[in-house]
Amino acid sequence: MALATVASLVGIGLAAQPALAASAGVTVSVSPSSVTLSPGQSATVNVAVTNTGEDDGTPMAATLAVSGGSASASDITVGLASGCDNTGQSQAGQATCMFTSHTSPPPGQDTANLVFTLKAAQSISDVVPGGKATFSSSSVSVVESPAINSPVSKGFSLTLNGPAPPPPSTISGVVDDITTGQPVANALVNLQDSASHTYLGHSNSSGKFSFTAGGSTPVVAGPVVIGASKKGYQDFTGAPKTFTPGQDLTGWRVLIKPAVVATPSASASATPSASASSAE
Repeated sequence: MALATVASLVGIGLAAQPALAASAGVTVSVSPSSVTLSPGQSATVNVAVTNTGEDDGTPMAATLAVSGGSASASDITVGLASGCDNTGQSQAGQATCMFTSHTSPPPGQDTANLVFTLKAAQSISDVVPGGKATFSSSSVSVVESPAINSPVSKGFSLTLNGPAPPPPSTISGVVDDITTGQPVANALVNLQDSASHTYLGHSNSSGKFSFTAGGSTPVVAGPVVIGASKKGYQDFTGAPKTFTPGQDLTGWRVLIKPAVVATPSASASATPSASASSAE
């Protein structure tokens, strides 16, 4: 009897587990397959859900989720535009459209047309100006509500552009001789920002120099320093000044000092004959 009881318990424990649920009886298509938004812009995404096996009148849920990007999904507000029982709702990063499956001749081939809206926030702080973030794992998933089977998903790509880069600006000044106040031509001028971007230039015949900040020569906001060097002068780096992208920083005066030229000492310059005469 005891053995039978144990065997029964073992049999219960080893009973086959239910197989994983099949996919929901629908097919899903998304159009367009890629969307690009700039700050403040909106776009629509059309989703067609074709019933291939759900019963007529089955409550369904279609969730559009923004994911897979280097920026926050909350930068995108997902709205329900049409085809949903809860049309008009919206949520940051994702939204779920509730609808009902139907059948029509031929049986099981009814298509629900759902329209979602995507709107980028007006202010985007987690994408650098002029840069972009791509949410490559964005998708629409459809399943019964409540879920009976596993959802059917269709992916799409969403690219979010960062703020527009500021216009190019100018950082300029003059290199002067600190002892005479006169401009120093053809001095090597070195600009460095807080991100260790370094740019080189030369002063012109009037001692003036100029750098363009932006485009292929980015200069980050914050302190920048400028130094100058030239043969016959001591190298010099001035105190930092604060740079704001899009705003010119002019009137920079770099003062360099002539190098001290070593002169021979009196004893070293004495002639051998003079030294000999002194010895007598």
